[in-house]
Amino acid sequence: MKMVSTDNRRTNKKHKQKDEALESLKMKKLWEMAIQPSKNIPMNAIMMYMTPNSIQIISIMMMVMLFVGSLKDIFAVQKKFKNAQVNSRYDFFVLKGIYVLCCSGNLLVGLWKLNAMGLIPNQSSDWLTWETKLGNDQTVVL
Repeated sequence: MKMVSTDNRRTNKKHKQKDEALESLKMKKLWEMAIQPSKNIPMNAIMMYMTPNSIQIISIMMMVMLFVGSLKDIFAVQKKFKNAQVNSRYDFFVLKGIYVLCCSGNLLVGLWKLNAMGLIPNQSSDWLTWETKLGNDQTVVL
């Protein structure tokens, strides 16, 4: 009888170790999936740096592709993590949040490039149409 119980203990320990190793591997793969978009940020930054700052079809198409790809990734976060099996809701929320932040990093690279191209209205000269004209308080009659 003692042999059977010690064998059961050993197999239970082995199963627990296998389960823990499997959970650890799952979390590692989920974290890799969550930070995967951040690996594209340096490449996109170099590509945006290399494209000209003038308004040309190549620059505009690069910007459109960068924004569309990043926004598609952000809106597809539910689909990306659909098959993920996580023990706690907190871990699941954190993984999704990190994924969205990494995708937002690509959007920030795009905003930087739009600013370099002069397409973001951030100077007072960009808003001259909406500024009020100063009235003349004094008039000269000749």
